[in-house]
This record gives sequence, C-alpha cells and structure tokens, in this order.
Amino acid sequence: MCKYRSIIENPEKLRSMTGLTADEFHALVPIFHTAFEAYMKRRTIDGRVRYCRRYVSYTNSPLPTTEDKLLFILTYLKQNPTQVMHGHIFHMSQSNVSKWVHLLHGALNYALSQQNLLPARTADDLARRLQEEPSCEEPSCEESSCEEPSHATKAPPFFIHDGVERPIRRPSDKVDRELYYSGKKKRHTLKNVLIIDEFGSIHFLSDTYEGRVHDKCIADEAGYTLPNASVLYQDAGFQGFTLPGVQIMQPKKKPRNGTLTPQEKEENRRISSVRVRIEHVIGDIKRYRIIHDIIRFSCSEFRDMVMETCCGLHNFRIWLKRKKQSENQNKS
Repeated sequence: MCKYRSIIENPEKLRSMTGLTADEFHALVPIFHTAFEAYMKRRTIDGRVRYCRRYVSYTNSPLPTTEDKLLFILTYLKQNPTQVMHGHIFHMSQSNVSKWVHLLHGALNYALSQQNLLPARTADDLARRLQEEPSCEEPSCEESSCEEPSHATKAPPFFIHDGVERPIRRPSDKVDRELYYSGKKKRHTLKNVLIIDEFGSIHFLSDTYEGRVHDKCIADEAGYTLPNASVLYQDAGFQGFTLPGVQIMQPKKKPRNGTLTPQEKEENRRISSVRVRIEHVIGDIKRYRIIHDIIRFSCSEFRDMVMETCCGLHNFRIWLKRKKQSENQNKS
C-alpha cells in the first residue's frame, strides 16, 4: 500500500509522484486540511448532506491522515492513472477511488480558492483582482534595498495571454467530432485562454471551449480588460485583438513576397523572448498528466475544474517561491 510515511523518506519519489517538492507538499498540507475538515462538516464521503454524526477517519481507512489524502489526489492529477490502477496502489476498489477523487479534488480546489490562488474566471473578477493586487506585486524600497530617486520612471506592467489545448477522446457523435477537432493539433481537444503576469502567476483562466474555437474568439467573448498603460504580449493567434488603453506587442509577420528588415527581426526576437514565459507556464501546468494526456472524464464540469485546480497549484508554487525570496531578503 502506498503511504505518505514511506514516500516522504524519498523526496525525489515524492516530487515524481505529486509534482511538488517536500517543502511545497508540507506547506500545502495545513491549507488542504482546513478545507477538507470544513467540507466534511457539511457533507459525507458520498456527497450527501451531513445531519448528525460528525466525520471521523476510521481505523482501517486506506487514507487515514491528511498527508495520505493529499498524496492520493496529487498523485492522481500528476500521473493520470486509470482508477483500477490507482485503487491497486492505494488498496481500494475502483468505486471507492471514484468517490475519493471527486471528494478530495473538490477539497483541494476549495483550499486553493480560500488562499486566492485560483485564477479569475470572469472579466469582473479579473478587474477586481488586478485592482487589489498591485501593492503586493512589487517589493517596497525597504524590502529590495533600492536607492532610486522617487521621480524615477516605473516600467509599465506587462501581461501575456495565450491559448492552451488539452487532448480528449475522439467523440462518438459526428457533430462533436467536428466541434472538438483542432486543426492546429490535428486531434480532438479542449481549449482555454490564460493571462499571466511578469512573475508567471496565472491571473485569468477562460471558460473551456471546443478545440476548433479560435484563440481570439475566446478572448473576445471573455471580454476581459487590463490596467491602462499596461502592455499585453500575444502571438499571431490573436491577430486583430486590441484592448483600450493597452499597448499590444505582437511579432510582425513577413509580408508576402517580401522580407523583414533587420530591425523588425530584432524586435520580433525581443517580443518572443518575453512571450516565451507563458510557454514555460503552460509546460509547468502540463506536468500534471491529467492536463497533458487524454482526460478520461466526459463531465464538462470536471474537465473545467481540473484545469482550474492545476492552474491554482502552479500559482501556489509561484506564491511559495516568492514568499521565501521575500523572507530571505528581510533576513539579509
């Protein structure tokens, strides 16, 4: 049986199984524990309303501790095994695996939301989030030991948006096959649009769309806005997309039967060197094979929620890394 106390002795194995280092895992445990306890006060393991008896982890439970429960759900997201295989690893039946996956995934998503680590899902939420966070995005002069004059010009904030696609099984319905087929990936996919900031934190995650929907169409329908005088980097998939008061930076395409000037090529390289950050973020999200590989669930709500959770786990790692950097700066 796979137990936390045996896995923690090998930090490399823990990272391979969950996608988190030992420090990151331990930092997530109390957050997850609080969310799980809050859920179990209201619901049973089967999802029914709890009326009288309080939740107690029974003696022969396959997941007796909070660490075991977190290990169970993170391993499921990271490895994307079949439920039969996951049940074999944790010594439970396939039906119990299904119950625990839905229960613990909901608790993990709720834990990340309570820490404001989930990306905004609507334009209004994004605007509210960007309005509340500027003060904590940049370190103060005391924290960074800067000695720049007060009249020094501050670089405008910049953001990057891009589409991310996830493979799904080939739909049996002919209409669905046409809707979900992505001409770019040459397979059936789901698609979302992400917005990240200069630190790599995901601020916005669009609704989940069929694979054939264009990136620009998703951005137009989402209707999000960014702060005035900010800069937005994008690729050719958003050709023609603009926002009021926002400077758009996009590589220039080579004209037909023509060439780009050396200055235009250099500008394209500079834009690409900034925009590549979102490719790194997408790659970091896809460390979870439930995003990278074909997702077996057909429920649209679960498909959307699992993408949101993996984005929240990415934001958790970024938040913890910046927190440690800030503590080290204060010590020095």
